[in-house]
Amino acid sequence: MPDTAKAYGFSDIVYFSDTRTVVFESGRKEQLSPIAGKVFILLLENAGTGVTKEEFFSSCWGNAVVSDQSLTNVVSNLRKILKLSVKSGVQIKTISKVGYILNVEGDISISIDVDDSGSFGLSAEPLGDEFETDKPFYINKTIVPEDSVQSQESSAPHHNSSLSSKPISKKFIAMLVVVAVTFAWMTFFVLSKIEHSVSNPPYFMDAQEYALSHRIGDITLFANSESAMEAASAFLEGEGRRIVDNCHLTFYLRRYSSIDRPSLNALNIFIVNQRNQTLNYVVSKIEHSTSWIPLRNLLSNENLFCQ
Repeated sequence: MPDTAKAYGFSDIVYFSDTRTVVFESGRKEQLSPIAGKVFILLLENAGTGVTKEEFFSSCWGNAVVSDQSLTNVVSNLRKILKLSVKSGVQIKTISKVGYILNVEGDISISIDVDDSGSFGLSAEPLGDEFETDKPFYINKTIVPEDSVQSQESSAPHHNSSLSSKPISKKFIAMLVVVAVTFAWMTFFVLSKIEHSVSNPPYFMDAQEYALSHRIGDITLFANSESAMEAASAFLEGEGRRIVDNCHLTFYLRRYSSIDRPSLNALNIFIVNQRNQTLNYVVSKIEHSTSWIPLRNLLSNENLFCQ
């Protein structure tokens, strides 16, 4: 900002930069704070074109770190002062997410080396051969009428290139494509794994792995040997009858022979309920009915697994 004292005349207002005083035609005066004075001059110097937030922060606050709210508060106070004008047509409007623009109907007359001690009103006088250095001179600044601005967002970039949006770079687009392809591939991989796990159950719960099948009530049996099927069927039709009456289960029966004592056949049972919960039960001696008693008690109608 130049240090030369200036007076900005517009509508029924004159603003004196040296004293930061807003003088109305009615005689009323309002003095601005130092920051508000800088913001107001920046708006006046760029009337009709708009000023970005970054330009405000750089020109008015220097290197200080401030928030957007600080600028908002200053603009709000300026708007309150400008509303004291008896004439309409002087407005500070917001350019969404960009900055602010001062709209004034008519011209702004800028007078150099004038203080607020003189009479109200500044007339624009062109410079000519009769110009004298000891007299103040005046400059006319024509303001674009507000109705010629189609919109705040479109007008600001038209007059000020710093307000225009930056084009998306090819590098950024390529990065988005890579991210999208990677996400799609990972989604396909996870879904295929889920489908595989659902369609391919463990071998000990795969009905195709068993040569024999039998159904007793709501109990379905799969076995890999006749002795295993006979032992389980005898148990369910005898001691385990309560299980048949109260449970909806699937039994997977796998018979194993002992290497050291081939006469002792163990039976490994995988039991699955309607909620796909699984129990693993081992009958150490198939021919001993007492080996089934713990299973009978476990699958009683009071047991939640059986429901």
